[in-house]
Amino acid sequence: MQEDLPRIRQLVGGNLDLRVIPGRRYILVLDGEHGALAAAACVTLDDGRGHLGFLAIAPSYEGEHLEDRMIGVAEALCSAFGCETLDVRRAA
Repeated sequence: MQEDLPRIRQLVGGNLDLRVIPGRRYILVLDGEHGALAAAACVTLDDGRGHLGFLAIAPSYEGEHLEDRMIGVAEALCSAFGCETLDVRRAA
């Protein structure tokens, strides 16, 4: 995870909190070609619910439906921890 931090920060921009808290908060990454990062997401687990904090797709991978894949992985993570719901905020 530590080696991915610069690539995640470059992809999501800003100064987001990228700490992982086992059993509570996870950063998901999808590697692309040649060491590039294709996508990243943050999932927080809280009282039986999952919350998608951010989801970022690299511009070169737009249109490849990676959003759906990353949400699917986030849902699977939530389910593995006993959460029945994943809250996903829609971009304005």
